[in-house]
Amino acid sequence: MKVSRDQVAENRERILDAAARLFRERGFEGVTVAQIMSAAGLTHGAFYGHFASKEDLIAQAFAHVLFPEGDAGPEHSLVDFAASYLSPAHRDEPGTGCLFSALGTEAARGAAPIRHTLTRSIERQIAEFSRTAPGATAAARRRAAIVSWSAMVGALMLSRIADDPALSDDLIGETRAWLAAVLRRWRCRCSASDCSVFLPRSWPARRGTPYRRRRMWTCERRNAGCDDNSSAAE
Repeated sequence: MKVSRDQVAENRERILDAAARLFRERGFEGVTVAQIMSAAGLTHGAFYGHFASKEDLIAQAFAHVLFPEGDAGPEHSLVDFAASYLSPAHRDEPGTGCLFSALGTEAARGAAPIRHTLTRSIERQIAEFSRTAPGATAAARRRAAIVSWSAMVGALMLSRIADDPALSDDLIGETRAWLAAVLRRWRCRCSASDCSVFLPRSWPARRGTPYRRRRMWTCERRNAGCDDNSSAAE
């Protein structure tokens, strides 16, 4: 019996969904094509009507997750994203979570199409995060986006490796708290356009606050540029 185009598209979607989930849970080598097709509710023989090889499936499964049809891209700030990303729920459910933290080390040794798909996603994610990252210039905001997201991915990967539950919780919890504190600081008042030092949001707005009660973060060359050196005083 001839299968309709709509059914073919639906079957392909089911295969991609099953593959993306199983690859993240078990790794590339930990799951076979037969297991993926079974999880999708289809026969093994139907696989080659949709994909040329397992590597082709991996690349297309990545694109399916990272660039879904009709998706305009991620819409969240760095702080909000970190709160959700660095959570026990995300750590404990790799099958529905971030591809980079689940498969990053394997993908680094993958075929060119796989790495190219991931590279496109990395570029888009950095550009999106740069919109809400702190910094006075585009370069500073891009740097903050790169560092923050790299810290998130690394922390999540380490938290999944650790067999000590307390350490695993600390890895994501402390990284989340540190990023929230850093990303919510204000710019330094040195007036240098390239300064990358930030002030806490608790900086007193009213005049007359005793100096000893202020927590100041400022570069050592106030009003004359900044070499990323900072000092704190109470």
